[in-house]
Amino acid sequence: MKELGMDISVNSQRSNPQWGFDAQQALAAKTGSDNVIDLLRGWHFDLRRACSAWRAREQRHLDPGAAEQLPYQICRLVKLQSATKATIFFPSLRKLAPLADLVRQAETENCALLALAARLELMDFRDLEFSSATDVLCDNFGYHARKLESRLFPCIVRSAVDLDSLGRTLREEYLLRSEDDDPVGT
Repeated sequence: MKELGMDISVNSQRSNPQWGFDAQQALAAKTGSDNVIDLLRGWHFDLRRACSAWRAREQRHLDPGAAEQLPYQICRLVKLQSATKATIFFPSLRKLAPLADLVRQAETENCALLALAARLELMDFRDLEFSSATDVLCDNFGYHARKLESRLFPCIVRSAVDLDSLGRTLREEYLLRSEDDDPVGT
């Protein structure tokens, strides 16, 4: 969202409408509910749409430039979401004993996503492994999101966590990180 000064595109190029989603909108924190579960589901939806656009690139006849930029946009979203979860979301849940194992597993998956995104960003689009690496990142993200949504989220809803307060804090951190060229801070 340009009015918020957010640009996740590589080399400051705008999102390509051929992708079937607007990466600028995907970056924007969702309006409406402050509930952390709703917020995270929205982020997951945005990233799933980006991965679907990547997988459908040949059927959509994307021009080569658009197809080349999409994996880097996916990396940006993965890094932004994962870094925000690692900073705010997971630490706030660690103290809840019944969730400890699920949170540790989710944190491990989150770290793996960050590592895959970092590796992909270092690759050239023409590398033989590039397409496969993008597919693996999308597959791993899909697994991680399904696991969070089906196992961790129901436990959080039943816990004493203030879902709205955590959602507001998460949204603020997301917006701060979205303005940085390196949302992970490495």
